[in-house]
Amino acid sequence: MSQLRFVDKEDHVWGLDVMRDVHRIDEESFWMEHKRNERGFVHQFGLLKGLSNIRARKVADIYPYALGAVDTYKAEADNPFMDGTDFKFSGGIDGKIGLTNNFTMDFTVNPDFGQIEADPATVNLTAFETFFSERRPFFIEGNNITSFTLDVNGGEEQLFHSRRIGRSPHYVPNTGDDEYAKVPNSTDIIAAAKVTGRTQGGLNIGVVEAITQKEVARIRAVGVDSTLTVEPLTNYAVAALRQDINAGETQLGGIVTAVNRKLNEEHLDYLHRQAYTAGLDFQHYFNKDHSWQIDTRIYGSYVQGSEKAIAETQLSSSHLYQRPDAAWVSYDSARTSLTGYGGSLRLGKFGGKFCAAMKVQWKSPGLELNDIGFVGRTDHIMHSFWLEYRKNEPDAIFNWYNIDLSQWNNFNFGGLHENSGFDIVWNSRFRNRMGFDLAIEYNSEYLSSTALRGGPRLRLPSSIVGWTWFGTDYTKPVEYWILYVSGYGPTDKANYHRIENQVEWKISPFLNLSIYADWDRELKTLQYVTRVEHGGDPRYILARILSQSTSLQLSVNWNVSPNISLEYRARPFFIGGSYDQFKVVSGGDNKVYEQRFERFTDNITLSDGVYSCDEDRDMITDYRFNNPDFVYSSFQSNLVFRWEYQPGSILFLVWSRNNALGTKEDRIDLIRNIRELNREIPQNVFLVKLSYRIGR
Repeated sequence: MSQLRFVDKEDHVWGLDVMRDVHRIDEESFWMEHKRNERGFVHQFGLLKGLSNIRARKVADIYPYALGAVDTYKAEADNPFMDGTDFKFSGGIDGKIGLTNNFTMDFTVNPDFGQIEADPATVNLTAFETFFSERRPFFIEGNNITSFTLDVNGGEEQLFHSRRIGRSPHYVPNTGDDEYAKVPNSTDIIAAAKVTGRTQGGLNIGVVEAITQKEVARIRAVGVDSTLTVEPLTNYAVAALRQDINAGETQLGGIVTAVNRKLNEEHLDYLHRQAYTAGLDFQHYFNKDHSWQIDTRIYGSYVQGSEKAIAETQLSSSHLYQRPDAAWVSYDSARTSLTGYGGSLRLGKFGGKFCAAMKVQWKSPGLELNDIGFVGRTDHIMHSFWLEYRKNEPDAIFNWYNIDLSQWNNFNFGGLHENSGFDIVWNSRFRNRMGFDLAIEYNSEYLSSTALRGGPRLRLPSSIVGWTWFGTDYTKPVEYWILYVSGYGPTDKANYHRIENQVEWKISPFLNLSIYADWDRELKTLQYVTRVEHGGDPRYILARILSQSTSLQLSVNWNVSPNISLEYRARPFFIGGSYDQFKVVSGGDNKVYEQRFERFTDNITLSDGVYSCDEDRDMITDYRFNNPDFVYSSFQSNLVFRWEYQPGSILFLVWSRNNALGTKEDRIDLIRNIRELNREIPQNVFLVKLSYRIGR
């Protein structure tokens, strides 16, 4: 009772269900009947009566903490900020306060999340930002109320992406010869608070407020020290409401977010001074078994800043207002604000053996969420249709199976059809609890507005992709699964192959070991390289790229006792890209593949890592660009010892290791890459964090 939220009254009636999962025989038993083909879960709960004269506990827990860390790394000669060792000592307070029986406030002052595992290493060859999921407990707990995805089906794009709070600084100082800078890796959070709860009338409320401090870089040039602001003082605010109507048959929700920056330095005027977003979502079930439902959400954004800030927003990869063939958007260097909107609507039947749904999603060209949310491409309209047949009862050799058919069409806000596609997916589990999945997907030629990153449209070839997955009995002590993906581009002989597999060994109820490995190889002939100028006109350079990557992740979880645990993660990662068959775009949207570009043959040369191009073959170099070949190697590991020495009071001992190396080689050679990586001095972080619970 001390952990539950409820009001004080004489008699209570609670919704309740109890499930027992017997993993070794793959059996689930419920107190109340749950129909496999019925949509939803909570509405099938039973009622618990007879709760009288119980009192809720008003939480009042304070967790002060102290932290000490040593960071060792490769020293740089003559760099006063990189002597090979850094020390850090800090402290802060976390807390949880029961405001009422139904509402709780979580807060943190000067938090440090050094015990959280680092993001995996990656190399991004696209125009859009890589999404990293939230790992910090303060922002994860209770985030179901403040979550607002752009698509009703879920996904990475969302109005509130808490990773923006405490992000790495926006600005990186330009240093000259004999000039050095010490730039913080992340932005410190001065304080943050979160209030969550639910009223007796079924209204869920979530509020998040956070302030990040002004971060400065220390700069030394010829014995003269100075500082430069790299991240301004910033306030983040989120408020969300969700109302259940008619016992949850209808749900109505809303969210607003705000970012306000204190911009006093001219070199930071490319940032938004203010950024606001808002969204509404609606969900309704049409019948008692919740099989038919409608989901919809609409949202909008407003950003304000200097002319430079809004100009950079218009030119960014998410918007690309500078496109020469997008008449429905216009780049305006005098703008000081930008607005956008979007939405998603789905109507479908999700219960029974036959399911179907239709969905449409749209994002206007001006939609800008990346100050506190996450969005990739905008200027997009997608319509899709989904059909499924499912068999949830054992039949012949199967415990269950389903087959899905999806079809989609993509457009932009100019009304241009970009591409269409479909897929067929089979999922099944056998009577012996082994699993088998199979799928095939086809995409027509794609008229991309973003492939040339601000240039004209480029017609990308069609593709056919198939994948299959097989898994062993997951109730056994040793479980293994493997995924194989293979794709082909009929027009340009492009191809893609990927293998993922994992073995998990439940050594004991307290010790678990898993090893995940992947490998992929991709050949693309229209990979964007760069943009150059010739005679006052832009030239868009493409190439064929052969990229290969491989990684392995070792995970060990050992629950030594209910209060002591040990976790270890290790991940080597290698990726390489080799570029050839360079070409310049001449008619990007031409329906004839060979007429979309002109290939360089004997009129391109490589010298000292730079390509020189003689486009008109007059023996004079017209433009140059750097050799894009690369190999990147890294090794990350994280060892965390956790001891809850008394309830709520925790000691963390952490050792993190990170080693990375990038070269201009053109392909992976694992033996050589491992040897070269081992020669590099790694970064090691040794951390001790001690928290103590003060509460009732």
